[in-house]
Amino acid sequence: PNETSHDADDDDDEYDAVQWQDDPEAFYHWEMHRSSEEDAGCAAQNLFLALVESSFSSEVTLPWLMGLLTNVASQRLAVELEGGTSVGIDAQIISSALPLGVPSTKLSHGAKNAAMDLLLQWDAIYTAAGLMGSMLEKYPG
Repeated sequence: PNETSHDADDDDDEYDAVQWQDDPEAFYHWEMHRSSEEDAGCAAQNLFLALVESSFSSEVTLPWLMGLLTNVASQRLAVELEGGTSVGIDAQIISSALPLGVPSTKLSHGAKNAAMDLLLQWDAIYTAAGLMGSMLEKYPG
């Protein structure tokens, strides 16, 4: 991709982060009206749903998601940051707790953005868990 489209993607990510932080419920309602033809995030969710419905979901997708959900320390840090009980934590410490790794966007700099990255990653993981709800109940591992 060219530099211009990369910058536009970063701007969209930043807009999403600000929208989510300002009003999570309104952000949820906005997300419900997105189209995969117009929105990369919506396309990614559709791709995830296709993976969930695939024949190798129980061998790959489900164990991967279950592994993420066992990361209690990262979830606790996200809850503490969201609730305001943990403040002033170094960005490198927060980045080390990112369950999906450090994003490759220009948003991943500074403590505030590291905290937002952590919260948004857990939001994505919980969304994935919700989409796989009935499969998670049946998972033997």
